[in-house]
Amino acid sequence: MDNRNRVGTLLVALVLFGCPVRLAGDRDAGTADDGGRTPDSGHTPVVLPDGGDGGLVDVTGFAPGCNGMPSTCAEFDAGTNCGECQYRLRYDASRCSPATPCDNLLLVWAAMKCDSDEWLTVEDALEGRSGWMTACVQPAWPGEVLPTTIGAPQRDTAVMSALLGEARGPWSGKNLLMVGCSAGATRYPLVAARTDADDAWTGSIKTGVCMSDGVYNVPHQESFIGQGLLDGGESCAFRHRRIALGFTSESPTPGHSCSGNSSCACNPAHSVRTRPGACGGGDCVEYESIVVPAAGGALTFAPGVGASSFAVRHWRLVSEGASFTREACAKDVVAGAPVLGLCAAIDSGPDHECSPVEFPNAPHCAGYWNSLETTCVDWFDGL
Repeated sequence: MDNRNRVGTLLVALVLFGCPVRLAGDRDAGTADDGGRTPDSGHTPVVLPDGGDGGLVDVTGFAPGCNGMPSTCAEFDAGTNCGECQYRLRYDASRCSPATPCDNLLLVWAAMKCDSDEWLTVEDALEGRSGWMTACVQPAWPGEVLPTTIGAPQRDTAVMSALLGEARGPWSGKNLLMVGCSAGATRYPLVAARTDADDAWTGSIKTGVCMSDGVYNVPHQESFIGQGLLDGGESCAFRHRRIALGFTSESPTPGHSCSGNSSCACNPAHSVRTRPGACGGGDCVEYESIVVPAAGGALTFAPGVGASSFAVRHWRLVSEGASFTREACAKDVVAGAPVLGLCAAIDSGPDHECSPVEFPNAPHCAGYWNSLETTCVDWFDGL
């Protein structure tokens, strides 16, 4: 099995069971394998000699200050480094240096952690291409928390500043391609739509966003998962409960039951949770729904959001799994309509463009990661 197929299989395993999969090289949070790091202790650069004049530089660290920002760590036991902002930078110093900087940076917005098999796919997609560096950010380590935008944009600004600070010198700053799937493809567009923080996250010449299966309308996603629950979809119950606990009070109002209800968490019979310092100080369901239903059943930008909300003008958004009508939550994890709706809304802007891509027969994230080179890197090179 080659690296690409192995990545697709592992990612499917991750979404099937709704929990992190420990991959080769992953470390338990807060153990000695974390290199002795404590929150805000900075980074540990590792240089791997390659026999030449340079070497493979792999820098992994946590951005300062994030452990004091809003998080959901108190709600679950995820280790001593929960709530940190993780980043990673990797490049060949014999090719990328202040004297001869590389022009292209491929940045992964991680769904879980920056130490995962997503890196195998990224490395594979760039094999044989000179002038590229790879990077990763996770603003809410270890990832996949709800609401998605907890601590935004302070967390995102902290981790991007730390990462780009490390990249300065070996990277010229010219071209930036941002990629990600699932929770990684949700966080960046939401933060970009609702804040101005993304103005600082662009290349001086060219910037592109190529992401798959993000969640851009919470009620639509919740209804999709709820219907899958009624249809007996594998792992739907777990996902449905995640949404309910993330966005609403744990218990509904007296007399209301989620049993047999395809739209439970977002039902008015549930109370919206108050999360100080999160979601712009308002309703997280509304804040994280950047596209909303319009006349005729289409989806359009939510009030206060427009194409000009995004600093990046070049987009490609991918939807996967639409053919798995009876396998919701197992293979088709994210509703496709909001993904395609956001792409169409961005594309309607006079200075923005978005090209949709669909893999209807591919499980969640598999088609995307397996075709990253052609779907994203070749697309970006052609801009």
